[in-house]
Amino acid sequence: MVCGGTAANIVARELKQEIVTDLEFIDPRVPPTGKIKGIDLVTEGVLTLNRTVELLRNLELKDSNLMFKTISNNKDGASLLANLLLNQGTHLKLLVGRAVNPAHQNPNLPEALSLKLKIVKEMAELLKKLGKEVTVEYF
Repeated sequence: MVCGGTAANIVARELKQEIVTDLEFIDPRVPPTGKIKGIDLVTEGVLTLNRTVELLRNLELKDSNLMFKTISNNKDGASLLANLLLNQGTHLKLLVGRAVNPAHQNPNLPEALSLKLKIVKEMAELLKKLGKEVTVEYF
């Protein structure tokens, strides 16, 4: 799985593959997904991660069977990501970039980077509560 446009561009470049964006918006709260040959899922970054955390949080707070069905049946990037995180392994290693993307330079950028790191931290904690072994490496 690759989350984030910059990360996806790096992976595509290194694999010598193209990114194909699926412009069909299934959920207006979640940006479209992409495809890179050899990668199970390619998503946008912060918005998709934030929605994924909301879904994982709801698994804890609400009827987990109902939420699990919702996550399993929906095809937006956040639901696909949550489904993979929950069902495709017991051990997760999150590689998180901390570099500032020059294309995103604006006065709110430090807040945006801080938000991403906060979202990843909460996601790791939720996944641990849901029985996953999670390690996070920052670059």
